[in-house]
Amino acid sequence: MAAWVFTLSLLTFASTFVGGAVALATSGSLRHFFAFSSGSLLAIALVDLLPEAVEAAGGSAAVVAYVILGSFVLFHLGERYVLVHHVHGGETSAAAAGHTVGGVGASGLVVHSFFDGISIGAAFQVDTGIGTVVALAVITHDFADGVSTVTLTRRVSRSRRRALGFLIADALAPVLGALATLAVRVPERWLAVVLAFFVGHFLYIAACDLIPEMHRGERSWSALAVHVAGVLSIVLLTRMLAP
Repeated sequence: MAAWVFTLSLLTFASTFVGGAVALATSGSLRHFFAFSSGSLLAIALVDLLPEAVEAAGGSAAVVAYVILGSFVLFHLGERYVLVHHVHGGETSAAAAGHTVGGVGASGLVVHSFFDGISIGAAFQVDTGIGTVVALAVITHDFADGVSTVTLTRRVSRSRRRALGFLIADALAPVLGALATLAVRVPERWLAVVLAFFVGHFLYIAACDLIPEMHRGERSWSALAVHVAGVLSIVLLTRMLAP
């Protein structure tokens, strides 16, 4: 298991870095990637993690539901009112600029990516198949994280060196998160809480960060088709990996 977690965590680094490099090299729309990523995260949260969380909780759906709600609200409050994560729209607010200059924005991106890495390791502690699907979803999403890191920093600073520094830190964070789970094993009685927490985490990312980017600009049927393809790809992969 350790070899798989380490290898897949390195792929999250590559995905994040490539996303940032693409954002540095182009100003074009990446809405179709956001569409696929949002679909895959919705599917991984509801098709893979949610059933496992309910099973780990001994069928106590109420506990799982409250943890998911708390996780969603926590990330909403943290990313919108304390830290800076994805920045939507063409303008840069004074608050966002202040956060970024002070280093809080960069910290928010790194913390978010660190949790992505933990989700990979925690999922592998439940089941190899679940861990693989979660890792693929995170790898896909981390491309978008790399794009967001560069987009955020470039909107408040023209320094490519600053953007690259934030990008490297963001790319390393999920690797460190995944490796941390190799040193600390989640107690079995807490697995339901951990899985439910990441259901809320992934639902927040998809609903509040990726789907708005997917719908930016004119209505696109092709973006919707890619979004559905993201959902179906995870559903099919889950069925293939099911014991």
